[in-house]
This record gives sequence, C-alpha cells and structure tokens, in this order.
Amino acid sequence: DEFDDVIVKAEVMDLNTRVSRDELFDQVARHLAPRLDMDTGVLYKGLVDREHETSTVISPFVAIPHVITEGTGRFDVALVRCRRGATFSPIDNTVKAIFVIVGTRDCRNLHLKSLAAIAHVVQHPEFEDRWMDTRQAEQLRDIFLLSRRARTPT
Repeated sequence: DEFDDVIVKAEVMDLNTRVSRDELFDQVARHLAPRLDMDTGVLYKGLVDREHETSTVISPFVAIPHVITEGTGRFDVALVRCRRGATFSPIDNTVKAIFVIVGTRDCRNLHLKSLAAIAHVVQHPEFEDRWMDTRQAEQLRDIFLLSRRARTPT
C-alpha cells in the first residue's frame, strides 16, 4: 500500500549514543531536508516548534514527531532507533523508537495514514523487543513491511 511505498524509501537512522531531543532533530533535519528540497534550519525549527506545541512522545519507548511544511508534493519519513535513548523531556527520557513524518499540506491524507499505520505497528506486544534486537538498521524497515495491518492498495 501507499505506506509500504513510503517505508521502502524512508530514511533509516541508527544512533548508538544517548541524544537530546534537539540533537536528534538536528540529525534528522540534516538527513531529511535535502530529500525534501528544504532548508535544514527550517525543518529543524519546524520540528522543535511542533514539539513545543505538544509533545509527540506517545509512550516511554516511542515518539512520532510530525510536521506540515510549506510547498506541495513533498512527503518523507525517517525511522530512527536510538539504542541508548533520546531525551525529549526530564520525564520522557527513554525514547528509543522515533518516527519522524514531514509532509506538505496536500499530502495530509498520507500523513494521517502514516500516523495510523505507525501507531498500529508499535502497539504489537513484541514491537519493543523486535526494534531493539534487530541487528542491522536496514532491517528496521522490515518491522513495518512484514507487519500484519490493514492495507489499502495504491
């Protein structure tokens, strides 16, 4: 389905050190901005501003930062594993699975489908173990591509 197509092309990042939310957003912006034909600073600021509005941490293990950007026809996702945890706040300091969604307003439907698909996959009882036990970063994609979830053909 359309979300599988996104995951096949998604940026995959595997971080071995503990990072702050801002360090994480800086690294993500440097990877995604060129793919989206965006300024790195603009994307970084969008991620930080969005997080200041409302936290995107949905569990002690998972965060789904997501922003709508200017322009048309741009959509991308980054799958980020932070083995030692990312600190989003003093309370949310163990986040290890981060799914960053960036898209333009005209891609809003795909944005919502992606949020729903990610939320479905991370609720699986074995998700955390699978996420942390995967040896190669590229195999993180397979957690989504091989998951059981409702799919709508493109």
